[in-house]
Amino acid sequence: MVLVGAALETLDAQDAATKLAWLLGHPTLVAAADAFKASPAIEIKQSGTPRFVCVLQKEFATATPEFVDFVGTDDATTCVGVGIRDPKSGLTSIGHLDFAGCVKEGLAQMLSSLFPDKDTILEVHMAGAYDDSIDMELREDEMGHSWPLCLELVEELQALPYKLEIRTLCILRHNTVTSDGGYPCPAVRGFAIETKSGRCVPASFSADASGPDEIIRALSMLAGPASRLRSPYDTESDTFSIKPFQWSRGWKMLAAQSLALSDAELLQTRSTSPHAESPSFVTSIRRMDAYIYNHPDWEHAFPNRESRRFVRDPGTGRWMRAEDPNSKRVASTAKALW
Repeated sequence: MVLVGAALETLDAQDAATKLAWLLGHPTLVAAADAFKASPAIEIKQSGTPRFVCVLQKEFATATPEFVDFVGTDDATTCVGVGIRDPKSGLTSIGHLDFAGCVKEGLAQMLSSLFPDKDTILEVHMAGAYDDSIDMELREDEMGHSWPLCLELVEELQALPYKLEIRTLCILRHNTVTSDGGYPCPAVRGFAIETKSGRCVPASFSADASGPDEIIRALSMLAGPASRLRSPYDTESDTFSIKPFQWSRGWKMLAAQSLALSDAELLQTRSTSPHAESPSFVTSIRRMDAYIYNHPDWEHAFPNRESRRFVRDPGTGRWMRAEDPNSKRVASTAKALW
């Protein structure tokens, strides 16, 4: 059940389009979106934010205030970052949903990690999915990439057996501005939630803060069921574990072809929103392609077919491979604290 505003109005419309239109026009949510966009954005850096978790595309992570100060995601253009927080426990789950087909199962995964009481009013934040239909030559029956995702989100949220108060809805027209080149693009690409207070702010993650193991995690998006979100972060132990997945040696040829493309060609072939991507998009794609090209055998990434595990250094907050001699102590301490 979707709730909005101080009076906790319920969403009673029948079809998804009417539901979404009602939410986009609701004065409380319009004001909240404007205030959200006007808030100073924070840049989360490895050296400046002691305890954080960065969620990549097609991932979700659920964090507790005992271990994590901020959990967030960025680089969303036609994707939507969804945050759900239980105000009683402070448990906060963030998912980076990239198409309508992963919404139902993705939301179920996120909520199952929160263990919410049916009477608890959960806090919901959504940002991303600029209106890309403005920039596309579409047939009358086409909507681009963002609209189908947002319609499915509203439909599935309303169908859930929980009380869900939408506090931030910065999507579609509320998240669309015009770039210097004259193209529509997102006003906000990411956000972070402070687990203890529930504060939600626009945010970006610096290059050294998007890990750990961001290349392998990004590659895992290409493997496995498209309907499920990956969950490399473990809430109870405050660790990351990337399970083994396979790629064929034929990926090396595809990577070589991709590496030979110009930046403009790469954007056109690998992005759903080539005019709206951040400068880091091409760099990230080339890093993934270079890794596949140099390591065509997937077992190079997973020796003995074992998961890649990372634990947080208690002194610096930096992630380190679990093979480090100190990591067993760190992981066992985190588990005991839970």
